Amino acid sequence: MKTYRDLFERSIGQKTMEPGVDTPEKQRLREPGDVGKVERLQQMNRKKSKNTRIPADAELAKVDPELRSKGDEILRDVGGVTGAKGAGTYRVPRDYKDPYQYQRNVDQQARKTGVSDEETPNIIDVQKKTNFTDTDDKFDQAIRAAEAPRLKKPIDFKDKEGNVAFRSQDSPALTHGFQRSGVGIMNKTAYDDDVRDNIISAITDPDLVAGTPEDETGRKFGPSNLKPQIVGRDDLESEIKDPTARDLENVTQRGEDQAVKDGKAYLTPEVVERQKAMRDAMNGQNSKKVQELSFKFPDISDDQLNSFIDNWGQARGQLGAEGKKKLVAELEGRGGTEGERGIIYSGNTDGIPDEARFDDNGKKLPDDMVNMNKISDKDLKRSIKETRGRELIRTYLKQGGVNAYAPHEGLRSPGDMDLEHIQSLKAGGMDHPSNWVWASRNLNQLRGDQDLEPIADTRIDKQGVTGPEDGRKLGQTTQFVQKDNEDFKSVGQVKKTFQQFFRGDKEKQDAFTKEFGQPGTKNKNFGIFSPDEYKNLSPEEIQDNREIAQNKYGMSPEMAAGFFPDAGDLKGTPYGEDPKQYDDDSTRNLRDQLMYRQALAKAGELGISKDEIQKQIRKKGAARAMEELPTRDDSDNDI
Repeated sequence: MKTYRDLFERSIGQKTMEPGVDTPEKQRLREPGDVGKVERLQQMNRKKSKNTRIPADAELAKVDPELRSKGDEILRDVGGVTGAKGAGTYRVPRDYKDPYQYQRNVDQQARKTGVSDEETPNIIDVQKKTNFTDTDDKFDQAIRAAEAPRLKKPIDFKDKEGNVAFRSQDSPALTHGFQRSGVGIMNKTAYDDDVRDNIISAITDPDLVAGTPEDETGRKFGPSNLKPQIVGRDDLESEIKDPTARDLENVTQRGEDQAVKDGKAYLTPEVVERQKAMRDAMNGQNSKKVQELSFKFPDISDDQLNSFIDNWGQARGQLGAEGKKKLVAELEGRGGTEGERGIIYSGNTDGIPDEARFDDNGKKLPDDMVNMNKISDKDLKRSIKETRGRELIRTYLKQGGVNAYAPHEGLRSPGDMDLEHIQSLKAGGMDHPSNWVWASRNLNQLRGDQDLEPIADTRIDKQGVTGPEDGRKLGQTTQFVQKDNEDFKSVGQVKKTFQQFFRGDKEKQDAFTKEFGQPGTKNKNFGIFSPDEYKNLSPEEIQDNREIAQNKYGMSPEMAAGFFPDAGDLKGTPYGEDPKQYDDDSTRNLRDQLMYRQALAKAGELGISKDEIQKQIRKKGAARAMEELPTRDDSDNDI
């Protein structure tokens, strides 16, 4: 059984850790929020000059020895070079997509946060090339150090005898922050072996590299046990469908406008233009345009596809045809291949019976499509799925190994994404390469079969963002908060005021709760004080409730008006008014779910209830999405 913690800790940057001491350098490093590595540097250094100086070819050769022989020729070809000033330096535009500038700045951040070279091992060496994974790993360690001061203190769960049986620790988890940067290929215009090797390093499990005979539990890894070796986080994202702040800047006009207004340096005119074009294409489910915008390398030949599969097998320590098939087998089922989704791409697979060329209603299918529900031959089914799986990998390579809907974050494993049917199957789209892209699971599932922007926009506009004292699920409306009234200035204060009013008269408090519910609570006693319920009350009903509170329960008119405010006063803070709070909330939500999953895996053997786990996590700080945490068995979490 693979636990949530097993899945999530595959990224070395996101392993659990103890809280740390804060410094101005750490604050500056985490200030950009949950964004990709390159965008983090862009935002951090937004006030610096547009140009910077780089050393001559001798220094550049340290990044890639092949540059040594090219020397000045390479430097002359760098866009915007203005020539040397002093011995051995050149003035060039500041560009963190440039490998040298990226590596130099990461080294600086590592030093400022106390990360040493010894703490950043070279995790994988693909055919003797590091492909900047060592630099990315160093950046991960720096980000971890910067996030540590924001972590909750460990939670000790005790057994029935009162002894500490399990310690649940917080994690510096981020949705975008620990993705591979992809710096080695960002400025590439054509797919080549270097692109191949960079992508392979991005989908490789850093803790289970080639040559590792077993993991800490003693499980063996090799050609017969491939699934745990592909980086993936989709179990987490299947539970959290709220987009990140950076996602909202990307997929909604409102989020983008606010980010531009706030001076987000990574939103260059080129990025804004691309984001708008992608929103227009997605909102119209325009497959051709979405792919045009998503495909960095639109032409991937069969030889390049085979080379990727072969070399991935070598990097994984796989041998022969068995290793090659395992990668295809891991991905071939994405997007569904049976039942309601049984009409799938078959390519030029031979031996398909005539009856399988028609859908369930007798309509003829295109020549490269097949009805899997009408095929009983297992070997033929396997062959069709393998053909489809190869095309899925080709689509991934066309995207350059990035998330189609969030390319800003860097490289992402296909095991960490969903296959997206651009024109949804319910809207008449087909399971065909011309209708595919790979996208992060949270955005894919948030969208469903509808346009993404209106759904995301509704979440940030209608639902709002709660403040840090509100423990309800992220994205729901704040209730009964009156900032100018000390008794009702926060949800927590509302609950405290309620309890103080009825202190010593539990019978009357229970009667009020039974009649109306309990204001300021998050449990089953919510009653009419649920924002969804309360907003439907008419002004007359609200006034009647106030009078009952006064006449039956002895409240003053001011107190009754506090517990029963006008319905129009029930509102949260829209994302557009407080994007930093939204970013903080969504990150805390992510981390609380991780802590919950850690404890949940141990709850049964320790005799700890789910309610107790949630209670303990809330005690350590504001918890988001703790209202309805998933409880499904982790045994189905294969990726």
